Amino acid sequence: MLVGKCDNRTRERIGKWIRRHRDDLKQLWDIAKAGGRYEPVVERIQKDLDFEEFGFKCKEPILKERVQGVLIWHNEKLTCKYQEDSVEISCEGDMYVGVPKGVDDSRIIYNSKNGEVVRKRI
Repeated sequence: MLVGKCDNRTRERIGKWIRRHRDDLKQLWDIAKAGGRYEPVVERIQKDLDFEEFGFKCKEPILKERVQGVLIWHNEKLTCKYQEDSVEISCEGDMYVGVPKGVDDSRIIYNSKNGEVVRKRI
């Protein structure tokens, strides 16, 4: 932070966002330095939705993946089994599923072996 102040919670959220987008930010910086077109990178970053935006009320899991447009936060290994007309997503522990507006997840099956699946739409 160069100027101003923010509370610890805000600083933590900014840090998480930067860590999650480190590769995109590096690419964006390299493109900007070279005078290139960086709008696609900005659009990709803007489409990334935050754990809190879905209204989850717990500590954010360490891992985040996107499967067929659906965001999945988890702490354990995620397994995807693709079938003809569906995909089955499984993990050992808790799985938090965020379904963005306009994404159809009717052909996705969510399984948690030793935890729970919490699914929210925005």
